[in-house]
Amino acid sequence: MRLHYLFSIDPDWTREHVLARLSPGQSEEAGRLWFAYGWSLSLGPDLLRSFKGAFLEFLRNGGPGGRKLGNLRRLFVTVCLEAPEEPTEEEIRSVVKPMPEDGLKTVLGSLKRRLVGESAERARIWHEKVHPWLRDYWPQAAVRNTAATSEAILELVVVCGDAFPEAVEWSL
Repeated sequence: MRLHYLFSIDPDWTREHVLARLSPGQSEEAGRLWFAYGWSLSLGPDLLRSFKGAFLEFLRNGGPGGRKLGNLRRLFVTVCLEAPEEPTEEEIRSVVKPMPEDGLKTVLGSLKRRLVGESAERARIWHEKVHPWLRDYWPQAAVRNTAATSEAILELVVVCGDAFPEAVEWSL
């Protein structure tokens, strides 16, 4: 949970003794370390660059995690929207494409929580952040859009404020 602090104090030591253990293929404890980190969600650009590969690998292949993976998936959405130069389009797609239904619902919930403020402000956030991400990365295959994800989409659409018509159009 204190990875960000350790990295701030001594990045070299942290890379060698902690970050090296985050890759699922190289460490049996990777899952436990990622789940613990998921409760922290403190992240800086240097730390992200240092573990981005292992982070994306874990999101793609981390196995069943249910709620434990939820925090990491929310962090993934935050990174995508707030540091768009960090994950490439290919990296984002490589995480979203195999994501199970519960992961897609978590992503939609995370996007929904961004839509705050008055109706015009929520519309601005929809147009500038949420819609571009959904347009570019949301799975288009009909089998990926289940009853559960459709319900989460509906919950997202109804809070889009003045962008409601555009959000409905996207959802269709």
